[in-house]
Amino acid sequence: MKYLKMKKKEIELKLILYTAILSAIKNKDSISALLGNLYQALKDAPQEELQEAFLHELAKLVHEENK
Repeated sequence: MKYLKMKKKEIELKLILYTAILSAIKNKDSISALLGNLYQALKDAPQEELQEAFLHELAKLVHEENK
């Protein structure tokens, strides 16, 4: 009985993992476009301000996509 419960949990975990991988593959183009836009926006940012600029640009891009 314990073996069957373990197998059920294993199958559930595999399903979650495979679903996440499939989602990442389907969204590959949008992810690469987002990363390209972030690179273009941050390539001239000074190193000291990079984290703040990254978060600002990421929030701006996400906000524009959700319009």
